[in-house]
Amino acid sequence: MVGFTKRIVLFSIVIFALLLFFIYFFIPGNLVVSKVIAVDCTFNGAYRKIITDTNWQKKWKNISDINIDSSSITEPFNYSINKKLLNGADLLIENKNIKLPANINLISKGIDSTVVQLICNISTSNNPITKILRYNEAVKVKKSIDTIIANMHLFLQNPDNVYGIQIKKSFVTDSFLIAK
Repeated sequence: MVGFTKRIVLFSIVIFALLLFFIYFFIPGNLVVSKVIAVDCTFNGAYRKIITDTNWQKKWKNISDINIDSSSITEPFNYSINKKLLNGADLLIENKNIKLPANINLISKGIDSTVVQLICNISTSNNPITKILRYNEAVKVKKSIDTIIANMHLFLQNPDNVYGIQIKKSFVTDSFLIAK
């Protein structure tokens, strides 16, 4: 009977050690959550809409033709701009449990395309329980960032939203206008 108890204790210690090893090996000390999209919009138009518009949070969530499943996000996150930068902004992502700094960066890709990147760094601790909790937070933030970036893509792809007027490519039939 004593040998059986020693085996159970030894087996429990080995399982616990393996669990700790996997937690420390597979969950890094700094979790990076990011999403990148390319939109058919000029850099200045995208920058103006992302930086200067009021109700930033509401604008990206209340698009009428949204196809993104936001029901998977259990706790909504609020996004607010802390500081405007030359190529984006410093953001604060928060809900009732956490406050995380993030960045939104705009990169010009040619004349009429822009790359939008939203990135958030989440630092974990050496405590394995805190490490797992931070990982779960990162998963929730990732779902939220995916939804926000998908909404931005839908919004910025529409020239009516960016410029406030209807823009169409068409052929000019007036020869006087062509000669001018």
